[in-house]
Amino acid sequence: MARKRSGSLQIQQTLVWLIPRLIRKVGKMPRAKALAWGRRLGRAGHRFARKARRATDRNLAFAFPELSSAERATLSVQCFEHWGAALFDFLKGITTDPTDLLALVTSEEGIEHARPFLDSKAGIVAVGAHLGSLELFARFAAAQGVQLAVVTRDPDDPGMRSLVKQLRESGGFMTVDRNRPSGLRTLFRTLADGGVAGILPDQNASDLFVPFFGAPAGVADGAAALAIKTGCVVIPAFCLRNPDDTYRIVVRAPIVPNPENDRDIEIRRITTEFTNVFEEVIRSAPEQYLWLHSRWRASFDESSRSKWPADYDFDTLKSRWESCG
Repeated sequence: MARKRSGSLQIQQTLVWLIPRLIRKVGKMPRAKALAWGRRLGRAGHRFARKARRATDRNLAFAFPELSSAERATLSVQCFEHWGAALFDFLKGITTDPTDLLALVTSEEGIEHARPFLDSKAGIVAVGAHLGSLELFARFAAAQGVQLAVVTRDPDDPGMRSLVKQLRESGGFMTVDRNRPSGLRTLFRTLADGGVAGILPDQNASDLFVPFFGAPAGVADGAAALAIKTGCVVIPAFCLRNPDDTYRIVVRAPIVPNPENDRDIEIRRITTEFTNVFEEVIRSAPEQYLWLHSRWRASFDESSRSKWPADYDFDTLKSRWESCG
């Protein structure tokens, strides 16, 4: 474990040197060229990053059993291409005029769901999946005058931590480390001031398990707990890439916490509802989801069995998961 942590720190320290140079290089490129280089990087990652490719292929086999092997293989490559392009779009966006950046968003679907809460400064817990363009969405919201605090996980290396925070907050929004008590206080203040707390709760977790592509998946319970504590609505929101490399904002209906319900039951209800929305939107653009990590890893630990919804067969689904990889 110590060796793995040391290797991670070395990579982060190298990136502290490399990223500013990449930003300067990519910033001078036309956007189309930058995206093309990003997709090349993604294809190289698919070829050489064997662990991430295996995780992607296993996730896709488990989530999309109805697709042929050839269809899933194509989807796997497209996923790596998307995230390579998303990285270069982020680097390009840092040096792009905000007006030009906002022009990339060509449509806003369902924004009326959020507008009353923004106008009345009621506070919103915005939940999203690791899907589409996360960084552009945050910059877009901030440019619209939204007070936004986004929950992140800070890198271990101090230099990398400082650089990532600086690059993200150059977009006009705050970032808070999910592992620091001060981060929770910042979220409470942001919501009390009528702002938006942005949370991505869809990575592998063991807080609770809710249906996701036909099997319970681990989801962090913090977004639902924050909404219940503050009384703010939960609104799922996404920024998806269009075929022409513009973007569209997709906002879904608010999920309103019920203070009269049992807290644990309410956390499960809210989390299940927004995870259902995640699946619906991911199915519309599966190549834009971050399949590169083992999404169901915690689900099939024996210690997770008791946390599953009662109407799912642990052993049957575990066997299918194992057969996928």
